[in-house]
Amino acid sequence: MTEAKRIKILNVEDSELDRMALERTVRDKGLPYDVDHASTLARARELLAKQRYDAVLIDYRMPDGTGLELLKEINNIPSIFVTGSGDEIVAVKAMKGGAYDYIIKDPAAVYLEFLPTTIEKVLGVYNLEQERKRTVETLHRAYTQLARYKTELEEAYNKLKESEERLVQSTKMASLGEMGAGIAHELNSPLAGILSLAEVLMKRIGKENLNYSFLERIADAAIRSKNIISDLLTYSQPTTNEFKPLCINETIKSTLTLFVSERKTSPLEIKEELEARLPPVLGNKGQLMEVFSNILRNARDALDSNGTITIRTKPIREEKGDFVVAEITDMGPGIPDEIRDRLFDPFFTTKEKGGGLNIGLGLSICRSIVKAHGGRIEVESTKGKSSTFRVILPAAGEFQGISG
Repeated sequence: MTEAKRIKILNVEDSELDRMALERTVRDKGLPYDVDHASTLARARELLAKQRYDAVLIDYRMPDGTGLELLKEINNIPSIFVTGSGDEIVAVKAMKGGAYDYIIKDPAAVYLEFLPTTIEKVLGVYNLEQERKRTVETLHRAYTQLARYKTELEEAYNKLKESEERLVQSTKMASLGEMGAGIAHELNSPLAGILSLAEVLMKRIGKENLNYSFLERIADAAIRSKNIISDLLTYSQPTTNEFKPLCINETIKSTLTLFVSERKTSPLEIKEELEARLPPVLGNKGQLMEVFSNILRNARDALDSNGTITIRTKPIREEKGDFVVAEITDMGPGIPDEIRDRLFDPFFTTKEKGGGLNIGLGLSICRSIVKAHGGRIEVESTKGKSSTFRVILPAAGEFQGISG
């Protein structure tokens, strides 16, 4: 047979006769108890500090205090309060103070006959409580984990939904691009005819004719329309990784042609400070137009379509070689410090429907495009004054126009 588990008991009792009576009961009945005795509260505290007990028997009247004092100090150990006859009120206080049960002494020590049953019941209750606590803790951990999973799933769902919306929008834009490219091709032929007829008529009537200036305006408008259509075709063509030497100034002007047409009659002012002598850069015109267009739209939104945007270009020389810089500055409210480091994060946006701040999801794409061109984007902003986005691209080939 398996030997019964030994139960470690601390008996806090000042009466030597009662201690001996407990030892005799344990021995005669063969109870699986290992009993330590403490004749004072001080000794009980020493023993409790040294080792772990399964149960504590506490007498009420002790030489250096009452058992109620020790009861307050016992944590997480089931205790049985032992009182003399007539101390039922004290026993009730002990139960309220945390005792699991109580036993009333009698002169003939008959109470010891019920002690094993009381200890078994108390330990059973204690074990059930501990199991309940462990179950509650496990459930709490599981609930916390489920709540975290729920939050993560909601975030993943929202990102998936945003991606789906952007995919649908991209599909729509691709369809619009194809349709726009078809319309642009169709428009080119009549525009070419209008331009040719205007030039023929201008040659026939000569500059002295009063109608010459009207024909000149028709020719200029036809040329401008052709340029807009050409830029629109470049912008709407499917993105490729084909890089060619190009002039940043021309790319910016092509972007502005579309941007100015887009903003129509808004009071927005655009200042161009383009350096005439720039080295070419190796790039994809359509992709770079997308970068500048996105930054310009952000600047326009920052100004609420009313203010000044300044565009500057210049060559610079760094340790790694020659570079071309394009700066777009708006005199808007600036970018808050708390979001500046997140401007280029995917899925990050502060724009809201019908308003909001002026940093869109397109900036992460802009950074990817510029990085693919071997360049970088820098941002400077002064709260309440201005914001500057700086696109820095490596120059193509040798360029001797930069001093120092």
